Amino acid sequence: MRPYKTSLMLSLALLLVAAQAQATVWVPTQTHAVPLKSSIATQPVDGNMPVRAILSLQLQNIEELKTYLHNQHTSGNPQYGTVLSTQQFMARYAPSEAQVQAVTDYLSKSGFTGIKVEANRVLVSAGATAAQAQKTFNTQLAQFQMDGETVYAPVRDMMVPATLGGTVLSVLGLQNAFKMHSDLKTQNSHAAGPHSASPAAAPSGNPKAGTPVITPAFTAANLRKAYNAGNTRDGSNTVIAIATAGSDLSGVIRDLRQAGKIAGLPYVPVDGVFAE
Repeated sequence: MRPYKTSLMLSLALLLVAAQAQATVWVPTQTHAVPLKSSIATQPVDGNMPVRAILSLQLQNIEELKTYLHNQHTSGNPQYGTVLSTQQFMARYAPSEAQVQAVTDYLSKSGFTGIKVEANRVLVSAGATAAQAQKTFNTQLAQFQMDGETVYAPVRDMMVPATLGGTVLSVLGLQNAFKMHSDLKTQNSHAAGPHSASPAAAPSGNPKAGTPVITPAFTAANLRKAYNAGNTRDGSNTVIAIATAGSDLSGVIRDLRQAGKIAGLPYVPVDGVFAE
């Protein structure tokens, strides 16, 4: 019986080692969980719900690219005013074909379909069920009430296997709670009555009914941070063109003055050029 027990224990030990070797090591992406208040009730999403993920891939030689962008906008630098061709950018800075292949292979093995790679190799999108997506990115999607609607979002950070940690920057699209929208709204003077829970427009708008109002969401400083502008020039003394249809520019100029006032920008002269 002793040899049998020894053999059995050895087999179990080998199985344990193999299982540990196959265990996935996860690393975080830059897509984090939605920070919900503890008072907000959540529940799991339907595992069969169709979703579509968009993976943003990391550029290569990013520090070199930042240096080039700085030099490109620095007067007197040999690279000032130069541009890269699409081929040059793809060869030096875009994710490699091997990196993209590793990502698409992982998605395909995880059950994703309709895999699409953009021409610049920076974005990869694919569809799956919510259950497959949660397993693929080691996350949890939960649904909850927001503004009277049932929405869903990740309540755990999005992750990828360590083998893809240096390639996948973020995982987008697995939520419908937050959507892009215009900050240009039309104020309805009857919408915000004395018993209204929320005003129809921001206080910075013109109270006259039907007048477009701009709800300030991002300042110039916010935009520089959001797009990682870094040390690139701030655009001072740059001529900007606003293209519009028709010969009456009064509305365009009025909107420009309002936006400038909200952003705290100085008055700038405007010239009208008509093209046929």
